[in-house]
Amino acid sequence: MKKILAVNVDAFNLNIISNMLTEYTADFEVLTTNKIKEIDDIIRKLATDVLIVDLDDPSPADLKTLAGISKAYPRLPLIIMTAFETGEIESGVKAIGTAQYFEKPVDTKEIVELVWEKIERNVGGEVHGISLTSFLQMSEMEKTSCTLKVKAGKNEGALYMQKGALISAETGKLQNEEAVLEILSWDNPGIEIDDSPVNRRKEIQAPLISLLMESVKRKDEKKTPASKKAAAPKKKLGKQAPDALAAETPAKAAKKKADAAQGTPPPEAEEPQSLAKITDASKALKRKQLFKQATIVAMVVLVLVIAACVWQFIFSPWQAEKRFSQVVGDVTAAQSFKKKIDLLDAFLASNPKRDYVLKAKQLKQNYAGQMEVEEYERITREINALPINDNFEETARKKYLTFLKQYPGTDLKDEINKRIETIPFMMDDAEYARLKEIPRNHYSQRLMAYQAYLTRHPESVNADSVKEMKDSLGEAFYNHIRMQKTCCDEEQSWLKCIKLCDYFLNNFEQHVRTKQVSMLLSEMKSRNSYIKISEEIEKAGPMSKTAEKLFEKFLDDYPASPLRDTVESQLAQIRKSVNQEKTWQELINYVKNDQNSIFDRVDRMADYLKHQPPDSHKEDAENIHTWLLREKDRTQWQMNQQAQAQKQKQQQKVYIAQEQERVSRQIQNSEGRYKIKKRDTVYDRRTGLTWCMLDSYILSNKCMDYNTAKQYVKNLDIGGYNDWRLPDPNELLFLFNSKPAFPMSDAAWYWTSEAFHAAWSEKVNTVVRSGSGTWEKVEKNMEQCGAVKAVRP
Repeated sequence: MKKILAVNVDAFNLNIISNMLTEYTADFEVLTTNKIKEIDDIIRKLATDVLIVDLDDPSPADLKTLAGISKAYPRLPLIIMTAFETGEIESGVKAIGTAQYFEKPVDTKEIVELVWEKIERNVGGEVHGISLTSFLQMSEMEKTSCTLKVKAGKNEGALYMQKGALISAETGKLQNEEAVLEILSWDNPGIEIDDSPVNRRKEIQAPLISLLMESVKRKDEKKTPASKKAAAPKKKLGKQAPDALAAETPAKAAKKKADAAQGTPPPEAEEPQSLAKITDASKALKRKQLFKQATIVAMVVLVLVIAACVWQFIFSPWQAEKRFSQVVGDVTAAQSFKKKIDLLDAFLASNPKRDYVLKAKQLKQNYAGQMEVEEYERITREINALPINDNFEETARKKYLTFLKQYPGTDLKDEINKRIETIPFMMDDAEYARLKEIPRNHYSQRLMAYQAYLTRHPESVNADSVKEMKDSLGEAFYNHIRMQKTCCDEEQSWLKCIKLCDYFLNNFEQHVRTKQVSMLLSEMKSRNSYIKISEEIEKAGPMSKTAEKLFEKFLDDYPASPLRDTVESQLAQIRKSVNQEKTWQELINYVKNDQNSIFDRVDRMADYLKHQPPDSHKEDAENIHTWLLREKDRTQWQMNQQAQAQKQKQQQKVYIAQEQERVSRQIQNSEGRYKIKKRDTVYDRRTGLTWCMLDSYILSNKCMDYNTAKQYVKNLDIGGYNDWRLPDPNELLFLFNSKPAFPMSDAAWYWTSEAFHAAWSEKVNTVVRSGSGTWEKVEKNMEQCGAVKAVRP
């Protein structure tokens, strides 16, 4: 887990940095503080990977603190954000050697990328603010596997750990234990972690604590004068901890482990005690006190041994005899075998290795046998008193099995199993006896009882007898049906008899009377169904499609019915009527459809009348035929009119083509004034206007009032233009009066766009041809009928 310490960074930027950093990794933790003076304490107690500081109006003391942090932890990445509000601040920040600074406002993404670069560069991690000794202790507690690369000045070494154990080490020419002691003696080492798998054999056998204590000792010897060093005896490293380790109190060791678990570096190792033997008065007094205490303990032990012997061989047997006698008295006085056995069990539980145990077990065995026999007799009495019904087998079996579960080793097991096997036979005989007690006139009750018995006891010795009883019941029930059918025929209602037949067929499938009952059922169902459909046909009509479908369904359902001939005769009449109605409807649909030729419609109706239709449709057919003849005459007249109109339209088309040809020839002699710009349009080079080649009088062969004229030019689409308009009087006068004039048509006058109010009416200025052949402006009413010479800009 990577730790990022953010100092004085506002919550908004901190959230952005944290969220953006999750895009690279989720394995990080952000620590925050608003006090720069706390940085050093935090770094020492909590391993920190990156330090981010937001300097908002920093004091000289803040800059000095950051400079000290940079110097104390040169490998710790330091990122500073500041606004450089003064030159003094800028120079102070830039003087911090290892820091990388960003001037506000900062690019958050750039900071995140830099943080990730610093984290990624130290893959495996670089440890800051924790000693090598503390880190090794924490790694041992956390069962860590890694390679530690340790550097101190020009010295370099490697420690290899597997699941918390230090298995190998090397530095220069030193290997394993000597290499560990050498690396631990370096001052202010830098630690770099490599999490890749450790592929090393275990070469170091000494425990980690032994190596740590030996390293402390060697450091101390380096500081001790040579005269004292010579007096110190040498100890060989091994699996046994040195005396210095023994000198460490349990309380101190526990405190070191707690500090290591919380990430707090342990305090510097205390000065180890001297290994030389020293004798003084206080130690001698202490040994004497220990000897006295040991003597007292020995005497107490001796007294206890003597007391135990007296208890074991004298008092305990007497107490056991007394207690057994008391238990026997209590057992004899107990009223139930269970109470007696419980008393003996309590005695045995409290005296498992005492005398009288065999006697107590023998008494318990006797009472248990008597209790077993008593319980068996009780269960037998209860089962014999049970009523033999549907629950008898389950109840009796459960009682027997409960006894066997309670007494798994009983001698009565075979007898009980035989009794369990006889239970079904007991139930069979009891149930068969009850069948004979049912009154003979209770048909349903007898039938249900017979069927239930045969279902439960198909292999019973009484099964054949019960089957004969059921067959006899079926014969009696068949005679009852025949008697009831006579009444149903008289009442013309067969529902009751049908139910009786259904009941017989459902419950006497293999009876000799089954076929006869089936025939009776079919006959009664057909008669009952005929009555029902007769009522429905009466409502729908005797010759309706509904009647036809009902009779068809009746014949499908009851093909052998005695009413079949009657139904077929009625069905034939209905079908004939239905076919006639169908033919009539098809004819009506055809002759009323305007899409069909009137001549064919007249012929079809005439043919229908020719073949003598039913009286119900004859009058309607004659009336429709008369109407069709009138429609035929009207259609013939319309066809003649359309032919005439088509002829006139063709003549108009020829006339328009002739006029176009005439105007085109005259325009060619206009000395270049007019030019046919597009088909049906003429361009006047003098005015820049485009005129419709032909006026409305030629194109439509009719005149129009003023409002119609305006709508005409609005809807006009000639020559690919749709912006035609009415000309003003001067445009028309210049067109017709200036030489060479535009070729004229037979129109006497044209509408213009000049409309105005005059007195009580609305007037329009028009252009009218005079008797001398010139054109002049004349007022006309809007309701008058004139022509249009369309123009566009």
